[in-house]
Amino acid sequence: MTACAAPLMSSVCPSGAARATLRAPMVGAQNNAVELEAGTTAAHLAPALATMGHSPRVVTINTGLQIIRRVPDGLEGAADPRRDGAALGD
Repeated sequence: MTACAAPLMSSVCPSGAARATLRAPMVGAQNNAVELEAGTTAAHLAPALATMGHSPRVVTINTGLQIIRRVPDGLEGAADPRRDGAALGD
């Protein structure tokens, strides 16, 4: 599932990285094809991946992911900027 990498990346990144993680270009694999997010630097990987024998597809990725994680000062939240919504707190 393409969207699984973002929460995993955020869990190992330093505090404050949730928003940056969700804004990063998305890359994933589904149904034997590598999916690269259109309009981002990830799309530039398509020719190199094809040369290596992969079947890259440049697609619109609209995940709607949200991240909430515990940090030393409380909670950190972020929402995927590709969709409507925001992470709000007290």
